[in-house]
Amino acid sequence: MVEHLGASNTQTTYNSYVNTLNQRWAVPTDVTLEIGAELTTPPDTWTVSVRVGLEPTGVSKTVRVHIVQVLDYYPAGIRHRNCQMRGRPYEDVVLDPGESQIVTRDVTINGVSADNVEDVRIVAWAQKPGAAWPKEVHQAITMNWPFSPLPGGGPPGDLDGDGDVDLSDLAIFLSAYGSCVVHSGASRADPGIDGSSSEKDLTLLAFELPLLVEADGKL
Repeated sequence: MVEHLGASNTQTTYNSYVNTLNQRWAVPTDVTLEIGAELTTPPDTWTVSVRVGLEPTGVSKTVRVHIVQVLDYYPAGIRHRNCQMRGRPYEDVVLDPGESQIVTRDVTINGVSADNVEDVRIVAWAQKPGAAWPKEVHQAITMNWPFSPLPGGGPPGDLDGDGDVDLSDLAIFLSAYGSCVVHSGASRADPGIDGSSSEKDLTLLAFELPLLVEADGKL
């Protein structure tokens, strides 16, 4: 946290914060973040997914990933910017060059957040682990409402966005089988993109599963 006390006027305070921000923007990082969310328990619980990665030329490290839901312009009393509404336990992730991992958290958008959904934000950041503060923040990302799924990059049938096709993807598909795609959370379970999770989609998913099923011996 950066705090500026005793400024003589608003402009001086603003300039000080901007200078500090520009200094941080100029610091290079080898950590990458992508973010997305899908409605998994209608009408209000979203699974937020953050893909944290390390550039191929990066240095192996452990990062601490935080995911919080904030409300920009809290509507009661003095309006507050980016007021934290929900935070979830952090997760430490080991990163190797050229690789990535996905951290997920469930976030329920209700109460005052649901009443002001256009001001809802999800903020995620990866920083150096440790109990003492402050700690170096390697990378941060913000997702505004309306939410969208985590960008792909995996093969067809990669429903959970972790870069491969396995039994967890099949479980996601079966939970949506036969349903119409009425929210973003179901869209990954419709690889055929015809508006429903059907036999055609199961065929596409199964095409990616044979080696896994053969190795596992069962479904």
